Formats: sequence, C-alpha cells, structure tokens
Amino acid sequence: FTLNWLLEICRVLKKNGNLFIFGSYHNIYIIGALAAKLDLRIINSIIWLKPNAQPNITCRMFTESTEQILWICNNTNKHATKWTFNYHHMKKINGNKQMRNFWEIPLTPLRERSLGKHPSQKPLKLMERLVLAGTNIGDRVLDCFAGSGSTLLACDRLERGWVGIEKNKDYCDIAHRRLSEERKQRRLF
Repeated sequence: FTLNWLLEICRVLKKNGNLFIFGSYHNIYIIGALAAKLDLRIINSIIWLKPNAQPNITCRMFTESTEQILWICNNTNKHATKWTFNYHHMKKINGNKQMRNFWEIPLTPLRERSLGKHPSQKPLKLMERLVLAGTNIGDRVLDCFAGSGSTLLACDRLERGWVGIEKNKDYCDIAHRRLSEERKQRRLF
C-alpha cells in the first residue's frame, strides 16, 4: 500500500517538488527505506515535539510525544536540485536565527476541532510552517490523506492552491465545514 501511494505521488508531483510525509516509529522507517529504494532525495527529517501529548494508557512503554516528518525531493539523488526552501522566511519567523529541525508545537487546539475531530489531525501552526517552508504563493499542494483539512486550510490562508483527497466521507465533511467557516470569517474582516 505505502509503495503504491508513494509511486503515485511521485508520478503526479513535479520534478524537484517537495514531499512532506508524517509518521511515527510504526511506519516512518518503512517510508524512508522505500524512498531510498526509489532513489528519492531525502532532504531532511523534522521532529515534531508534542509537549501536550496524550499519556500512554497501557503503561507498558514511553509516552509517544514526537512525530517525524520526512522531507523528500521528487527526484533522484543525482538529479535533485532547486527544490523550494524558503530559508530566509523560516529564519525570520524564528527570530532571525536558523530554524532547526526540532519543532515544539502543541497538539491541535480544541478551537481547531470545533467542527469535528480527526484522530491524527495536525495543528494549523504546524501545517502553515510546512507550507511556508516548501512552497511559494500560487503553488499547488496535494494532500492525498487530507483528513479534516488542516493542510487545505493552511494553503487557503497562505494563498496556495490545493488538491485534497480523503476516502472517509465524515472527514471530508469536516474539512468542507472548516474551509467554509474559515472563508466566511475572512469575508467578515
């Protein structure tokens, strides 16, 4: 399954386009190994620290409080070049210091879940940072696991086009409600 969606994304993503993939220890190493096998250029890994992570109810392991994000360029290691990285913008929002790959951002706040919940919903602050780092105004972003639409909202706010794919109708409905509410609020101001 993972190989199939990774191949399909690489087929539709422009050459040297950015691919950000979230994962935990359950799947991130498999995804990284598949990317390496496909000779895709892995640019970075970002560690997202969730300071308010949910406790581990089994009490049989450490509480999972991080998620990894693989940043991959859609090209071979030999040919990968000129991928988008808005270095100066990232530095500016980080107090004029180079941004590191360890980001402490709390889990999705309740106000972002008010129109419905998704079990792995990403906070807008996190998605906006990724969109700002790896795209430019007017670019189009594909989220093939759109869930409740956090990536789509971030793109809307930052003037990027988007295509969202989600197989679960309930999550599609949440994403539609969130986008509709956001756009309605924007028109009021």
